Amino acid sequence: MTEVESPTLLRRQLGRFLREAREGRGLTIAIAAKEVQLSFNGLQRLETGRAVKPRRQDVRELCMLYEVNAEQTEQAVGLASRAARRATRTVSLRSADCSRMRSTCTSAWSGPPSG
Repeated sequence: MTEVESPTLLRRQLGRFLREAREGRGLTIAIAAKEVQLSFNGLQRLETGRAVKPRRQDVRELCMLYEVNAEQTEQAVGLASRAARRATRTVSLRSADCSRMRSTCTSAWSGPPSG
C-alpha cells in the first residue's frame, strides 16, 4: 500500500527542522530572516508549517546560514519540494471536485417551477 504524504505534515516537519537548526545556531527569527532576505512573517510561516508552498531556494539559503551539512540540506530541500508539489496537486483536485459538483448540481436543477 502506498503511503500518501500530507502537505501539512511535510511542511510541519520542514518547519521543525528549520526552527531547531536556527535555535541551534543561537539566531532569532528576525536576524535569520534579515540574513536571507525573508520577512519576519515569512520565516515564521516556514517554521510553523503555514507556508503553503515553501521555496527550495529559501530552504537552501537558511540551511547555509545555519551551517547544516549537505545531506541534511538536501533532505530539507526535498521536503520543501514535496510539500509544494503536494499542495499544488491538492488545490488542483479540489478545484476539479468543485467544478464537477457545480455541473452535477446545475444539470440536476432545471430552475424554479413555472407557474
